[in-house]
Amino acid sequence: MADNNRLIDYSHKESQKRVSELKEKKLAGSRRIDLLSHLVFAEDKKTGLRPSLADLGTEGLNMIMAGADPYSSVLAGAFFYLTHNPSALAKVTEEVR
Repeated sequence: MADNNRLIDYSHKESQKRVSELKEKKLAGSRRIDLLSHLVFAEDKKTGLRPSLADLGTEGLNMIMAGADPYSSVLAGAFFYLTHNPSALAKVTEEVR
């Protein structure tokens, strides 16, 4: 639970820092185009609302998790198949050592 809360806090802190940078650069006339900049400056056409800092922090967390999950799945699959294929495991072990 503590690690989960630390990850959430990190995501919100980094998102807030990036939003501040984006707003400062926009005021200076410079604009870096990335996914977060599109979210920061987005506006709902019906309501005119923009995403809150909490919304942006949550989106940042989603991006972090989306990037981590495929790697963990690939590693889990690789370990599964290596442990079920002794000759491949021996070859990989030899190469790593």
